[in-house]
Amino acid sequence: MDWSEHLFLKINRQIGQKEWLDKLMMFCAHNLLFILVFLAFLWATTVLAESRVEKLNRFFKLLLTAGAFSYLFSWTWAFIFPQKRPSNKYPEIKQLLNPLSNWKTFPSDHTIAAFVVTLVVVLMGGPIWFGALLLILALLVGVGRVYVGVHYPQDILGGIIVASVFVLTSPWLLDNITQPIYSLFKQLFL
Repeated sequence: MDWSEHLFLKINRQIGQKEWLDKLMMFCAHNLLFILVFLAFLWATTVLAESRVEKLNRFFKLLLTAGAFSYLFSWTWAFIFPQKRPSNKYPEIKQLLNPLSNWKTFPSDHTIAAFVVTLVVVLMGGPIWFGALLLILALLVGVGRVYVGVHYPQDILGGIIVASVFVLTSPWLLDNITQPIYSLFKQLFL
């Protein structure tokens, strides 16, 4: 048993001890991502669109680019190196949330989404306080996913790393790979 499984089992034993904590972590694991995305889009469509529509356009293109490459990597990794979800490996654990699928656990797709959105806001010059708020929310999404029994801590760490790598490289990826694809789509549909 590695550090991640050991920590997961220690955290999992907390389920049922405090009802308020169980409810809070269910909210973090299942709903908080939607609030994070809403806040980021609200910022982008008000602040960026107010300054220059090109910035808003770039925001969404960076978001699509980083998200697409992150998920492509995540799913490819999961096919090549399959890992069982905690409930498949430890049937005796408590689980507050049933995931839509059990075919992959590493890296966490919810964590990837939360950190891609957060880091693109930071990359686009979001205020420090707003970036810090989104970072806290993104971390709570990851912590919630572990607490409710659907991910190991290493899955969350993997999601953070994958999102960080692809957000940091998204300007280059956009300029060299996805912008030509966007241009092709524009020609096809206009």
